[in-house]
Amino acid sequence: MNPSIPGAPRISIAMATYNGSKYLLEQLDSLDAQTLTPHELVVTDDGSTDATLELLEAFARRAAFPVRVHRNEHRLGYRDNFLKAARLCSGELIAFCDQDDVWMANKLERAAQAFADPDVLLVIHDIQVVTEALGAPRYYRAPNCNSPFAVQYGNSMVFRADLPLDLDIVRPPSERDPDASPLAHDEWIPFLASSLGKCVNLHSPLLLYRQHESNTCGFGQRTGPSPESQREQNARRFRHRSQRAREHAATLRVLIEETELSEKRCAHAQASLARWERYARLLQHRSELYKDDSEFLSRLQRVMHILLLQGYTKNQLGRRALVKDAIAAFRRA
Repeated sequence: MNPSIPGAPRISIAMATYNGSKYLLEQLDSLDAQTLTPHELVVTDDGSTDATLELLEAFARRAAFPVRVHRNEHRLGYRDNFLKAARLCSGELIAFCDQDDVWMANKLERAAQAFADPDVLLVIHDIQVVTEALGAPRYYRAPNCNSPFAVQYGNSMVFRADLPLDLDIVRPPSERDPDASPLAHDEWIPFLASSLGKCVNLHSPLLLYRQHESNTCGFGQRTGPSPESQREQNARRFRHRSQRAREHAATLRVLIEETELSEKRCAHAQASLARWERYARLLQHRSELYKDDSEFLSRLQRVMHILLLQGYTKNQLGRRALVKDAIAAFRRA
């Protein structure tokens, strides 16, 4: 057991680094200041050419817990680099760690308390989004992790190490990525956890999420303008999401058929599979509803189909979608 708090679970920290020396020391110091001492820090470095490795080696000599640094032979990119770090961890729980944030001292202790419930597989906490100099904080409340395609941040996650992380061959394409790259670590873990058990949202900001010009994935990034009409943009977006939902469902079928799941986790997976299949149908209806050339009766039928599928509930499309869809259905040609 962890020597700092009797009975506490062993929490490994999985950090992916790449040329992060500018902010790394502040992050490492915040790990060393945790009220619940980490079981270990596992770092996978993706070919840094700055002082990142030197800083890690110096920190390993003074840290109050083991630090293991692995240098990748070939660049993996942040998606696979984080997952590699997680696979190398030996604790019962794993916390993803960015190289440029600052953790609140009680982050691990607060997260660990939620895992007293054995059915909890993932804890996601709120964050403070800050500037490069850690100023002008903005509060970010993490969305419900059971909501399909909700954008989560890996730095706010702590999860059970016995999630089936090795199913890389069936990771579905990311809904956020137009190039159909496989789910990133901050998408894959919530997908697995919400499919197999409980997720918990801690509505406490437990880290400072630093924003700077070198962020790989920054807060609130947006794409540029589109030449399409707003309706056609919506139709295309819903078609895209419907396809991604079907691919998530296909992954769950593989997970159920090819993985030795406990009876309870298998039941969760079956229920999640049904939700993703229904979500795909809901999004397909919405894509047809928003097409520029759709007829009024066809649009009305789409809304009715969604209503019959109970698609406007909280964890599906939500009530705001009902208002938008009703307006879209009765629009003029």
